[in-house]
Amino acid sequence: MTAEKEGVESSEEVHRPLVLIVDDDKFNRHILAEFLKEMGFDVITASDGMEGWERYIEYLPELVISDLNMPQMDGIALLSQIKKHNKNQVVFLVTGYYDQDQLAGDTDYYPDVCLNKPFTIADLQSSIISAFGYDPTQ
Repeated sequence: MTAEKEGVESSEEVHRPLVLIVDDDKFNRHILAEFLKEMGFDVITASDGMEGWERYIEYLPELVISDLNMPQMDGIALLSQIKKHNKNQVVFLVTGYYDQDQLAGDTDYYPDVCLNKPFTIADLQSSIISAFGYDPTQ
């Protein structure tokens, strides 16, 4: 199975960590994907939590970045599914508004990072390095 065959843009010479972006906003998915590719990641995307879960199981990415509010399955439900499957999976939630109390009672699982919109590339990069304890693209 080659990455290109499965629709993942990849560099053949070097392992590039895989990120799954889940967001119902096509523009947000595109912009975030471009930023991550420039940072040295391979990227796959999904337009809602259900599709995100399917792609997560299929590809098992190193990082999942999901919007909080989406149709079908929201980011909290997706986070819970993923963490039940692999409690060590790194998951970021992205939202225009975030309150830690919003998650209380809704889930037994918490995101590794919550990025509040708008965020910068520097915010994203430092969050990735902090979550992994190193720069996974190096």
